Amino acid sequence: MALRSALETNFDVDYVITYRFTDVSQIEARDDFKKLMQALSHVGLTTEVRNGDSCCLLVFVKVGSEKRFAQAVYRSRTRDWLYGIRTAEPEKETQQSLNHQSLTEAERFRIVHQLITSPQQEGGAGITPNKDPWNNVESIFPLHDHRFNKEWIKKWSTMTFLKAEDLDEIRDRFGEKVRRLPSKRLQDIIETEYNIRLHFTLPLPSPISRSSCFLRRLVLPRGFF
Repeated sequence: MALRSALETNFDVDYVITYRFTDVSQIEARDDFKKLMQALSHVGLTTEVRNGDSCCLLVFVKVGSEKRFAQAVYRSRTRDWLYGIRTAEPEKETQQSLNHQSLTEAERFRIVHQLITSPQQEGGAGITPNKDPWNNVESIFPLHDHRFNKEWIKKWSTMTFLKAEDLDEIRDRFGEKVRRLPSKRLQDIIETEYNIRLHFTLPLPSPISRSSCFLRRLVLPRGFF
């Protein structure tokens, strides 16, 4: 019961960093790991460390300083405004900016990732996996939100058509790149879902299924999106 409860929450962990020290001395591994902890702490991130597999440590990273994080949000939104991604300049008061436009899950992950990987002159820790001086950092990845995934699969398994709100939910959770799938991929997804439903609801071959496939081609021609 406790294990199931633990799997349904991320304990507010934003990212996990795998630190592997296979081909280095004990002293070098210790010194490099200390530099990693200091770099993360310097940008307002807090960490918890757990043993991984052989010669590996798992560093669980989450926001430790809300003030530093709010400043990072303001810098990110200002950068988006300067590049034309946002239409309006964010408010200079960081807390007011967050109150005016709440932080989505996708934006939070993106900004925390920027805090970890962006160069130090841009306000980040400058950590790039497998690159000097972070050769022992193997990977940086977020955790799955099992509770959200379970609810999302249950919701989508009972839906026939996507609404604009559903696409907004994808954007807020996974970002713009996932929401704006290339047209061919999006059409392929719709056609695949349609064919699966058709396979389990109509016997094949049948005049009804053939007519349905023909109508589908008329409604969803190539290049429709």
